Amino acid sequence: MSLLLFLACPAPQDGAPANDSAPIELPDVVTGAQWGDPGIASAHRIAFGPQGYLAIGDGENDRIVVVKVPDEDAIDGDFTEIDDLVSTVADATGGNVGTTEVTDVSVHPDSNRTYVSATVGNQGVVLTVGEDGTLGLLDLSDVEYVVIPYPTVDDVGSAVSDLAWTESHVVAAVTEWTWSPSQVVTIERPLAHESTAGVASTETYHRTHGNWETMAPITTLFAYEDGDTSWVGASYQCAPVVRFDVQQLAGGGEVVGETPFDYGGGRQVVAFEIQGDQILGAIYGLGDGNTTFGRVAGTDVDVSYFFAEEIDEEATIAFDRQGDEKCDYAQHADEIDKVWRFGVLGDDRVVAYLDGGLVVVSR
Repeated sequence: MSLLLFLACPAPQDGAPANDSAPIELPDVVTGAQWGDPGIASAHRIAFGPQGYLAIGDGENDRIVVVKVPDEDAIDGDFTEIDDLVSTVADATGGNVGTTEVTDVSVHPDSNRTYVSATVGNQGVVLTVGEDGTLGLLDLSDVEYVVIPYPTVDDVGSAVSDLAWTESHVVAAVTEWTWSPSQVVTIERPLAHESTAGVASTETYHRTHGNWETMAPITTLFAYEDGDTSWVGASYQCAPVVRFDVQQLAGGGEVVGETPFDYGGGRQVVAFEIQGDQILGAIYGLGDGNTTFGRVAGTDVDVSYFFAEEIDEEATIAFDRQGDEKCDYAQHADEIDKVWRFGVLGDDRVVAYLDGGLVVVSR
């Protein structure tokens, strides 16, 4: 058995962010917006920001597209459960089940309506979820939008593996879905059409590997605000959680992250969300302690753990090889077990693409 498993869990940092600082004046969301059809080819990841602006990772065209979604029909967030989301998407788009993939879920911050992104054949689409569980295509033929291109890592095409909004930037992780250099794109607000994106590569400590690595693409992101400092948490094609100061990422070049914890070897974070002071995660290969590898488990980790003082080589592995919890503030979240994507509905509910269906789950 690895000696790593006997390391003590670090105590959360004294005075860890309470996330209750007084509001600060924020920059506008966009400037110089265009009107029309942005011509989106792919929508592997989507993320809502303020005022109903939706960021779409159009990796097929090596760009981030941000569109205004005028969703004034506010709902309470509930909808009739969808049992088979892939089949429902295929039916709504006229696609084939065998070539349809659900790629992301996001919740409109003003209306509480759920949006789903998918690939149908070779085309990326975004759909809205009705209260009766029906899906409708989001019409992007005449919208307010800005497009921000980014350079690819190796000029071989790209995919946006995740997106996150902070109070000052939109942050995107870009990869070729191979074991390639990590690339993080930052776009400063207000987001200007055809503006230049900042690009940084990252070097991070992978706790279970015991190595500093640069050839490790980021697959998942979350954003956390601490007063006037914006942080991004990232995970990779293994399971460290790494923190970055967004302003350092925006400066470009190689940025060294700090690893406060790791979910454990042989695992991968497939989705992140922040709900209050909890980091919600969907962890592939974690399981329930009995059936581990090959399934996805829901977890929540107190955000104070993200600011632990013991980092990198001293960082804790949150779950042992059997999938058992090692720390009081890193727990299984049974209500979102088997979740692949999810979006937050306030302090006590999430929309979950869970076990093949789309449901609202109380927490």
